[in-house]
Amino acid sequence: MPLDYGVVKEGFKRLAYRALEKLSSLDPIVHLDGNRAVVVGDIHGYVETLEWAIERWRSIGGYLILLGDYVDRGWNGLETLYLALKTFVDEEDVIMLRGNHESPTMNRYYGFHDELMAKGASSLIPVINNIYLQLPYMAVLGGRLALLHGGIPCRPSTIEDIMGEIQAMEDLLEPPRGSAPFHILWNDPNGLLKGCMESPRGAYYFGRDVWLEFLEINGLEAIVRGHEVASPGFIWRGDGERMEVYGVYREEVVEGSIYTVFTSLYHGGRAGILVYRDGSISILVYR
Repeated sequence: MPLDYGVVKEGFKRLAYRALEKLSSLDPIVHLDGNRAVVVGDIHGYVETLEWAIERWRSIGGYLILLGDYVDRGWNGLETLYLALKTFVDEEDVIMLRGNHESPTMNRYYGFHDELMAKGASSLIPVINNIYLQLPYMAVLGGRLALLHGGIPCRPSTIEDIMGEIQAMEDLLEPPRGSAPFHILWNDPNGLLKGCMESPRGAYYFGRDVWLEFLEINGLEAIVRGHEVASPGFIWRGDGERMEVYGVYREEVVEGSIYTVFTSLYHGGRAGILVYRDGSISILVYR
C-alpha cells in the first residue's frame, strides 16, 4: 500500500537534510567495488514497485542502485521519493542516481508539481530541488558495468572527462543541452545507427559504434540504463540486434550490450528489476 503522505510530509525535510549530508560525500560518478547489485529503473510514482524492489534486494544482497525518475506521471511521487531517500539514508550500499525527471521543468509538465500542490507540500519544493542537484549521474560497478539513467555523450569520453565536465559546471538544476549531464539524463541507444542523430525527445540517439567506443576506452563490458518504456526490459547487442524481454530472463553478460529496465506501471506494461550477480544478468518481473 502507498505510504501515508501525511506522515511523509511531516518527516520529509528532516529526511532530506540527512540525505543531502550523505550525498555531499559522493562524486558525480560513483565507483563501486563488488559483483552483485539490484538495479531499479524508472518508477514514476509507483511506490509499490519500489517497495517490491527493496524487498527483493534485501533477499539478494549487494548494492541497490536506483536509476532515477522517481516522480511524475504516477500520483505517489512524494511517497516514492521519500521511500527512496529513507532507504538511501538508513541502509548501506544504496545509490540513488538522477534521471531526467529530477527537474523542476519536467515536474511542472508531468505532474509532480501539481501533486505537491494538491497534497499541501509545496514548501518542500526547494529542498527537493537541492536533492536533484546532489544526485550522482552514473555508477561504475566492479569496473565492468556503467549504470546511468539515459545514455552516454555522443563524443568519445572517458569517465574522467565526464566527471571533470560535471564538476566544472556551476548550475546543474537544468543541465544545458549538449552538455555531458544532459546526454546522460536524456539520450537513448539505437543499434541501427552509426554516430548520433537527434531524437524526438530533443536529445540524441547514439549508435552502436558510439557505445562500443565508450565501453572500450573505459575498459567496461556493458551499460545498464532506464529511461525508455519496456515491459519490463530490452537489450541492444553490439551487432545492432534488439531483444525484447517480456518475462523472467537470465544470461551471462554479453560484452558490448546495453540493458534497459523499467520499473513503473504507469504505461500499462510489466515492471521489473535487473539483478547483476557474478557476471550474469537477470530480469525479474513485478508480481
